[in-house]
Amino acid sequence: MMIRLSKKSDIDNIMLVVNQTIDIMVRENNPQWNKYYPTSSEFLNDIKSKHLYIYEINNEIGGLLCLNTEEPEEYNAIQWSLPDTALVLHRVTVNPVYRRQHIGTKLLQFAENLAFVSGYHYLKTDTYSTNYPMNNLFLQLGYRKTGEIYLNKKPKTFNCYEKILMHT
Repeated sequence: MMIRLSKKSDIDNIMLVVNQTIDIMVRENNPQWNKYYPTSSEFLNDIKSKHLYIYEINNEIGGLLCLNTEEPEEYNAIQWSLPDTALVLHRVTVNPVYRRQHIGTKLLQFAENLAFVSGYHYLKTDTYSTNYPMNNLFLQLGYRKTGEIYLNKKPKTFNCYEKILMHT
């Protein structure tokens, strides 16, 4: 297993994992992702800008996440703890085949380490309020809920989270 930058040749497998994730979200009454978001064009942009990371296991995509400094405009309404530029987590998922193997935890720990070695001391993210697995993971890993926003014309709110990286 390893975490690496994604390549354009990964796109078909990425979309396979994303579509499996969407199927599960639909069953769990979580409309965060659907056929309109996220699309292959979003992931291709992430790949092109070198922001998409793949957790590879057994030569398959075990999970993925996008890391960059891009914040939705709606983040301006949140009282974040620091004015510093943060690394922002987007489009995080774990391949359903590999769930319950702590891949989500490993991806978020990777994000924290990458942020710190890149000079960021702060992470921000959001997830849909009914995405209970992701909300629970953020809380388990020490993220603090900072507020709620509406995004992408969804009927319910997205919970915003932050984590200040303290290293001694």
